[in-house]
Amino acid sequence: MAAEARVEELAALQATVLDIAAQHDLPTLLHTIVERAAQLLGARSGGMYLCDPARGEVRCVVSIPQQQTPEGLHRRAAYGEGAASHAAIAVENTRLYEEAQAGIAERKRAEEALRESETRFRLLTELISDYAYELRIRPDGTPRGEWLTESFTSMFGYSLEENQARGGLFSIVLPEDLPIATEHFQRVAAGKADVTEMRFVTRGGETRWLRDYARPVWDDARQKVTRIFGAAQDITERKRVEEAMTTERSLLRTLVDNLPDSVYVKDLAGRKTLANPADIRKMGVASAAEALGKTDFEVFPPDLAAIFDADDQHVIQTGQPVLNREERFILPDGSQGWQLTAKAPLRDRAGQVIGLVGIGHDITERKRAEEALRESEARFRVIFERANDAIHVDNADDQILQVNPRMGELTGYSREELLTMRVSDLQAPEVRGQSGNVVRNELARHGHVAFESLNLHRSGRRIPIEVSVACIESAQGDLYVSIVRDITERKQAEAERERLLAQVQAQAEQIAQIMDTVPEGVLLLDADGQVLLANPAGVRDLVTLAGAAVGERLTHLGDLPLAELFAAAERGGPWHEVRVGRHIFEAIARSVSANSPAAGHWVLVINDVTQARDLRDQLQQQERLAAVGQLAAGIAHDFNNILAIIALQAPLIARAPGLAERERERLAIISEQTSHATRLIQQLLDFSRRGAGTAAARPGAVAEGAGQLLARTLPESIEVTLVCEPGEYVVLADPTRLQQMLMNLAVNARDAMPAGGTLRLALAQQETAPRPDLPAGPWVRLAVTDSGTGIAPETLAHLFEPFFTTKPRGQGTGLGLAQVHGIVKQHDGEIEVHSAVGQGTIFTICLPAVAEAASAPNPAPAARGGRRRRAVDPDRGR
Repeated sequence: MAAEARVEELAALQATVLDIAAQHDLPTLLHTIVERAAQLLGARSGGMYLCDPARGEVRCVVSIPQQQTPEGLHRRAAYGEGAASHAAIAVENTRLYEEAQAGIAERKRAEEALRESETRFRLLTELISDYAYELRIRPDGTPRGEWLTESFTSMFGYSLEENQARGGLFSIVLPEDLPIATEHFQRVAAGKADVTEMRFVTRGGETRWLRDYARPVWDDARQKVTRIFGAAQDITERKRVEEAMTTERSLLRTLVDNLPDSVYVKDLAGRKTLANPADIRKMGVASAAEALGKTDFEVFPPDLAAIFDADDQHVIQTGQPVLNREERFILPDGSQGWQLTAKAPLRDRAGQVIGLVGIGHDITERKRAEEALRESEARFRVIFERANDAIHVDNADDQILQVNPRMGELTGYSREELLTMRVSDLQAPEVRGQSGNVVRNELARHGHVAFESLNLHRSGRRIPIEVSVACIESAQGDLYVSIVRDITERKQAEAERERLLAQVQAQAEQIAQIMDTVPEGVLLLDADGQVLLANPAGVRDLVTLAGAAVGERLTHLGDLPLAELFAAAERGGPWHEVRVGRHIFEAIARSVSANSPAAGHWVLVINDVTQARDLRDQLQQQERLAAVGQLAAGIAHDFNNILAIIALQAPLIARAPGLAERERERLAIISEQTSHATRLIQQLLDFSRRGAGTAAARPGAVAEGAGQLLARTLPESIEVTLVCEPGEYVVLADPTRLQQMLMNLAVNARDAMPAGGTLRLALAQQETAPRPDLPAGPWVRLAVTDSGTGIAPETLAHLFEPFFTTKPRGQGTGLGLAQVHGIVKQHDGEIEVHSAVGQGTIFTICLPAVAEAASAPNPAPAARGGRRRRAVDPDRGR
């Protein structure tokens, strides 16, 4: 060991000499050589001498230590000063040579030992799986690899040179672990030994764990760390095992924590050292911290705790498990529970019992079910024996195995006799075997089946029965429990009920037919106003009045609140009038009798009186117009007689000789005004006259002639069109009167279109009468339509009255439309007016048609040509 130390020192000396020599510091070099040689040879002092044969002197260049040399730093001795001096020098040289030879031999032995040590070290580094390395700290503080063991290269696939080319050791560190590696080497570079675990990536892409031990190497002055020596241990397999163990522990813990059974561990003193959530809940504590460390005596009543502890002591003292022990415990809510417990001893590695492990399976529900089953069996036995229905149990071979007393009463057989029979023995011949397959199939599909059948009494009487069969499993195979009910009375009741139902249905159909034919709408409403039923008229009226349908809730009828209608009904109020547009309804409500099944409901009757009101108004108007006509006719005849005298006398007076021109002009004015008055009288007579001389006439020709005449006489701004549907139109009428009627309507239309517009004459046929009270048969319909200003509703009621006009005073007599009305009535026709302000007016005239045309004088159509203007009698306006 001393030789090895000296060899190491010589090697260090050699390195130092080389460093100093490189700096060309000769005095320092010599001083170092002498000092290290003296230390190597064990001398307390030494020196280096230079001989100068020419001068015959020896010079001591270096002496260590200088103070121990008697002569001081330098001394001179001549060769010729005597043999003593030469002898001393020779002796000294001989001693130095021998010592040098001994040192050389010692150095050779140390070198050989060093080579053997290096060989052993190399073999060891090749054989062991751990890795070693040396890093040199650069001036910038970054490490650089200087040396790696072969095992590192074998494992990671990189040599030292390849690793340096990739960027050093950090290049193969897993990116996620780079911060760990950086901090690790920074700590070592700062002078602290450090151990850390991190992951590296091999050339093949495999990730491996290393535990790295690193120590710093300081410079001689211990001012800074110059190198780092490290050894790394591959802990990949250990990490995998640890991860697997962690996963296994987590899986085991998850399993234990999520088991519905209680799992716990106790020590020798009975204290809980582990308790899963199920056991914690059973103990009635809030957390594991409250459960651990407690004994059963601290949680359960003393009597129960003593039972639990007895089993625990048995397991601990005998080392034998306790299995399937049913234990009673008290739940946190105070109720009683049951668990099936298994306890086994817990042993250490030496086999000594150090506690126990217990598992408790909660069987509370099972115990309750068993108790309920016992109670159910007892109840079933009571029900089975005392049931009003017959019950029998039979097997798959149809053999009766058990019957209740009612079964004997139903069939007339004793219990002993029934137990020797099959189910088919009790069935009537006509139903025997009919339901077997059906019953089996239904039982297989649903587990139970119900059907009706026919049994035979012992006396031979047939008994209609209802059978309900269920299948149950037993140790004897499938068993069939049948509940048999005598339905004789029910069958009789069903027959009577069907008879009554048919009678009620017939009555209901009659009522429904009556309700469907009632012209009034009849509705049944509940207390909230929801429509439950309605006849066809009621359905129609609901749409008009409320836009509702059956099944919807009503709140109003038109503008009449339903609540107001119900309130009036409770007071026995009259019919209420409801107007919706041009429709007029009368409604009344009555509550359903309290003795009725529909008590609290309401019956609502709705009567559409629109047509009746129209007929009434038309009748009143006809009566009013007739009265006015009679009055006008009387006045017209009286005025006509007076005018006849004036018209006769005025011309006669005008022929008298000697009259001045002024008197003749006055007579002419009298004649002209008389003619005008005569025409007015004629219009009054037309209004009041009933019946006129008629013949077969063609309204189409009359309309065409009137249209051509109007086209020439009306203003250019009014367009006149005639539309005539194909067909033969023949009526019994006076063509002149018809033309007068059309001219009056045209003048009326002209006045309604001061800015121009369209006047349309349309001729068509219809099979239905314009009013229900008029005779059926074909009718000719003539419609005169204008696009004028329209007629206000308040004016329509007085439109055909004589002398009624909306024109300014002095611009009309109000007889034009009255004459039209009179002409239509003279020909047994009907006239209707439809108008709205701003939407124009339609006058519809219906005249009864005749089957064949007869020759009659018809006015020739006006000559065709361009339009021209002419004055129109303003008295023919409205």
